[in-house]
Amino acid sequence: MNSIQTRFSNVEALRHSEVDVQALKAHGQIEVGGKCYDIRAAANNDLTVQRSDKQMAMSKFFKKAGLSGSSGSQSDQIAQVLNEKRGPSGPRLIRQGQTHLGRMPFNIEEGQGSSAATSVQNSRLPNGRLVNSSILQWAEKAKANGNTSSSALYRIYSKELPRVELLPRTEHRACLAHMYKLNGKDGISIWPQFLDGVRGVQLKHDTKVFMMDNPKAADEFYKIERSGTQFPDEAVKARLTINVKPQFQKAMVDAAVRLTADRHDIITAKVAGPAKIGTLTDAAVFYVSGDFSAAQTLAKELQALLPDDAFINHTPAGMQSMGKGLCYAERTSQDRTSHGMSRASIIESALADTSRSSLEKKLRNAFKSAGYNPDNPAFRLE
Repeated sequence: MNSIQTRFSNVEALRHSEVDVQALKAHGQIEVGGKCYDIRAAANNDLTVQRSDKQMAMSKFFKKAGLSGSSGSQSDQIAQVLNEKRGPSGPRLIRQGQTHLGRMPFNIEEGQGSSAATSVQNSRLPNGRLVNSSILQWAEKAKANGNTSSSALYRIYSKELPRVELLPRTEHRACLAHMYKLNGKDGISIWPQFLDGVRGVQLKHDTKVFMMDNPKAADEFYKIERSGTQFPDEAVKARLTINVKPQFQKAMVDAAVRLTADRHDIITAKVAGPAKIGTLTDAAVFYVSGDFSAAQTLAKELQALLPDDAFINHTPAGMQSMGKGLCYAERTSQDRTSHGMSRASIIESALADTSRSSLEKKLRNAFKSAGYNPDNPAFRLE
């Protein structure tokens, strides 16, 4: 019988290991960074992690002495990784997801399977503990770097990338040809994002020239919309961000085309080109006019169109996880920038607050002032 790996040098080593999570759960304990943690199952079957009783007692002693570290945060990160790696475990209630800047575990009702087909109490806001944790760590990183401008904050956000093997250059042309072949079919238009605003014959011409002849064509985002539809910017209420492995770029395009054609709550979609996918914090985005419940339905439909192993465990900071590789964030009617830039600007204002409040309180106040729910900033205030 193979021995179970129970010791890991740090959280990232655990993340990239091939550990058998079910066996580890049965073992009941894990050691990360020289510290021991107990593994338990919550009432909704999610795994929770906490320091062993002896080490917890030591932690409380050091905390009273003013020497405490971030052990609670690390136990949260470990639980997050274990839930990510475990895969589907039956129906669970979503209240919280994963982020890449700050990873925390789920409480009861905090679903985190690899399946987006999870139910949610629509009358209740998903728990925002992990979303807030990711934003706090984002702000703390900017402070530590000594540059708290919104542009510096955005660079931190944009550099948190999934670890994937990029698509070989030899496959780029085939992916571009596949996308171009879908352009104009089934009432769908596809074009490089930088041509936003161009319409009609000119858009078709410029798209063809760029995709067929430009050496940078593979390194671009491509927009996907129903032909002839135009919506005011404020029609977009939220975004569903998707992360898939680069080798599934064509499959992701196919899924985006099909869903955009079928679902009128998708205002527009975009998919990273074959050279771009895997180099950014998201591989594809659906900009939607619906709410969280509608986004969950969309996520389930997307999962039905892609194989389970297409999705990557990565969620951008400040977003609500809906399962492996799927996350959600709303925007206010005044917000006209990207998710990352929007949140970077809000964090910048919090860091400029000279009051004696804690950073957590400053962030809550800043997000509330910007129209986002301080209990879960992935959502608007209602």
